[in-house]
Amino acid sequence: MRSRPSAVLPVAALLLLGACGIDRTGSITSDSSLPRTTVATTGTDTPSTGAIPALGPSTTLPERDVPVLQWSPCGEGLECTTLVAPLDYFATGTESVRLPVVRHLALKPNERIGSLLVNPGGPGFGGTYLARNAATIFTEEILDRFDVVGWDPRGTGESVPAIDCIDNYDPYFAIDPTPDSTEERQAIIDSAKSFADACAE
Repeated sequence: MRSRPSAVLPVAALLLLGACGIDRTGSITSDSSLPRTTVATTGTDTPSTGAIPALGPSTTLPERDVPVLQWSPCGEGLECTTLVAPLDYFATGTESVRLPVVRHLALKPNERIGSLLVNPGGPGFGGTYLARNAATIFTEEILDRFDVVGWDPRGTGESVPAIDCIDNYDPYFAIDPTPDSTEERQAIIDSAKSFADACAE
């Protein structure tokens, strides 16, 4: 049975004092008292790009400079920037990805609490549109007191490099997402496999 698609609800994280946030100067701030991120690896070899580390002793990620975002106006009440991040956090090379970031400035800056980082979920969808269209998505209480910050995760939207391996999405959106029979379930499986195969080529 095909149901009416529901609106995409953004996954939001409040970036508040003493935790992690984006201040108005563009700096990404953090609390040094928080535990460092650890990952599981085996031995001392650095995993190759795209590899998933095997289970083993925990180790910290390579030290990296904290980026400072340079914001510029890009519309009424909007500011834009680009975040450059490592292509592979486990590697020490210079390959990177460029992620567009947009923020809708708090309408009442004197009452501003902080930044609200939003993402539509997915996978496969950019999130800058949530900030660009914040006035039609979020409540007045949020718009007054928070900078709404959206970004395009790696491989989506205007990120570089982007993943664009499908020319025609219509067949995938035409699939019934609520199958009532074995045939309809198999159609979803076949569609997903076709999508994955196209991106693997």
